[in-house]
Amino acid sequence: SHPGYFAWEPPIDPLSEDSLIDMSFLNESEAGVNGFVRRDGDRFVLGNGESVRFWMVQGSSLQDMSEKRIDRWSRRLAKYGVNLVRVAIGSMFQLSLHNPEKFDEKLDRIHYMANSLKKQGIYVYFSHFFWHTSGSGKLTEDVFPGYGKGKQAISLLFFSEKFQDIYEDAVGKFMNKKNPYSGLPMSKDPVIAFYEIQNESSLFFWTFNPSRFPEVELAIMERAFGDWLKNKYGSLDAAKQAWSDEKGRAKHTPDKFEEGRAGLYNAGFLTGQSWAVNQRNSVRASDQLQFMVEAQKKFYENMTSDLKSEQGLQQLIVASNWKTADPKVLGGLERYTYTGSDVVCRNSYFGVNYRKGGQQRFYAIELNDTYTYTSALKPPSMPGVMMTPQPKGYPFMITENTWTRPNRYRVELPFLVSTFALTQGIDGWCFFALDSAEWQHQMAVWDMNNSSILAQFPATSLIFRKGYVGISEKPAASEKVSLEDAYSFKGTGLFTVKGKDALWESKIGDRESATDGTGLKVDPRMYFVGPVEQEFVSGKSELTKVSKDKYIDSQKNTVTNMAGGLKWDYGKGVVTVNTPLAQGACGFLGVAGTIELKDISIHCSNEYGSVLAVSLDGKPIAESGKVLIQTGTYDKPYGFKTRKVGKYERITNLGSYPLNVRKIKASVTFKNGEGLNAVVLDNNGYPTDRKAETTVKNGKMIIQLPEDSLYTAVKK
Repeated sequence: SHPGYFAWEPPIDPLSEDSLIDMSFLNESEAGVNGFVRRDGDRFVLGNGESVRFWMVQGSSLQDMSEKRIDRWSRRLAKYGVNLVRVAIGSMFQLSLHNPEKFDEKLDRIHYMANSLKKQGIYVYFSHFFWHTSGSGKLTEDVFPGYGKGKQAISLLFFSEKFQDIYEDAVGKFMNKKNPYSGLPMSKDPVIAFYEIQNESSLFFWTFNPSRFPEVELAIMERAFGDWLKNKYGSLDAAKQAWSDEKGRAKHTPDKFEEGRAGLYNAGFLTGQSWAVNQRNSVRASDQLQFMVEAQKKFYENMTSDLKSEQGLQQLIVASNWKTADPKVLGGLERYTYTGSDVVCRNSYFGVNYRKGGQQRFYAIELNDTYTYTSALKPPSMPGVMMTPQPKGYPFMITENTWTRPNRYRVELPFLVSTFALTQGIDGWCFFALDSAEWQHQMAVWDMNNSSILAQFPATSLIFRKGYVGISEKPAASEKVSLEDAYSFKGTGLFTVKGKDALWESKIGDRESATDGTGLKVDPRMYFVGPVEQEFVSGKSELTKVSKDKYIDSQKNTVTNMAGGLKWDYGKGVVTVNTPLAQGACGFLGVAGTIELKDISIHCSNEYGSVLAVSLDGKPIAESGKVLIQTGTYDKPYGFKTRKVGKYERITNLGSYPLNVRKIKASVTFKNGEGLNAVVLDNNGYPTDRKAETTVKNGKMIIQLPEDSLYTAVKK
């Protein structure tokens, strides 16, 4: 190991029940034992009516493993508090059309996977069945005449009834074949909790560029727009007259009124950017925006209904999860269209800040990649993925997220999800991506099977799923948006703050994250005060918010949440949680000094890390007979090296086995320390013969945490 680090080499985990970090008790004896997951207003409930939140991982590779490995993987996920796995099934649409034998072979593996997860109390979320950028959305001539050569179907699913029928038939083939391992078709099996119509696809993102559509797709959409205009104005000539006062210089696909077709702007011309405003015909653009919003929402309503009534799916249906070309003007409308389904979701990442040209391939970490380390806890950064107005009355989930490598400040992610995401009322969070059955040691862009993410799950999943931090019943900010205002490009007062997605940055560059929060009608820190909600209405626009002065102290650089128990010192870059059942701190603890909490105090001399104490017996920490102390710092492969290039780091050695973890330099003081014993756990959470170094003074017990283990158990 490097000086100041220890080698992360937990032995193969026997997954026995004596591990004190085993959170499988949080799961049902079998997923869906009491019936299907259901929506109850803006939350999820289990079949017995019990409220549930989902601690999720993206685990698509599970479907490609051997049966023994699938079973082990399922048990391991349950141990770490996971109760939902999101599985991308991107090949199944095309296989259903072109290769029935391979389709059946893959389906058998998926059937086995679903039943294995079911036995561990873990639900399944199917995603990516259709994604226009992937193989599923690249159509061949025999599937839909007019395509071929792998052309992508951007809008076809929204507008073509013929293609919708093809899609629905494929879903039926996938969901309705009897699973030999459970005896049920997946459409009738409650282990499948969610089915996603499509991934990262929208009419409002930069990919919507009609001038590049195949003629067959363009004709279908232009005729649909023409029909909409006839319905509004009575005729296309009347629509043309309504647009005549403003010529507009923006290029749209040519009108073909004689064929009933009206031309379309690309997504960029529907944004609030000055070039778009100056070049488009504002009335025409407003009509197109309204047409597209109504069409996209109606599609999700109809498809949700059809999948349930015609294909027999009993699952909750997810529309999509995507961003737009302009979060302020289009983002809220995008999520509004998702209310045509059961759930509203968002994909967003906290990406690495690369020097221009410093990332060679978006999906890999390579020699000479050049970047800076960035924490979301200190300006100018913020946890943008946690800054999403949630549609009122609907459950909301983050269906893809991680703090991407090679950023070292990653232990803050599970900590923030278990605290601030919980207080915001987020109902599920998917950590992307868990693609290996055991610990990873080489650095990968989206890896989470390491000490920084997965090993932080025991305490954080417990806090999130059991609600150990309160949620305010009153929103911090609530916005009613007039649809008339929205269609007139007035934008919303609440909107998402940028996230960075390496894949999409590689495709469209800086346009991927279009806003930094400028123009928000609330202080962006209000997202961390309490829930922020939004709804689109036929009446007038209205924004209400609590007084920020009670919760935001700009002099001390702190934000306190409405429900109490959470505080973010963004000046120092430290978040603290201080509730009866969970107490701890995360961030740049080295500058924080001694952190005084209700029942414990923390002192950490690491530059950066996390120290979290959580009750394991459901009693307040002051009375608990079993408390888990969980720590985290940062990690890197052994031999990983960088050199300074100005303000950036350039990778000079990628390193190899084993992963190295920064040694923990921290102590925790229990203010009522009488009768306590502190036992060091190994990095699989099993008790060892080692006793933590302790000092008892004036009724307090000071525990010097082990340098080389993330877990310590404190028992009476």
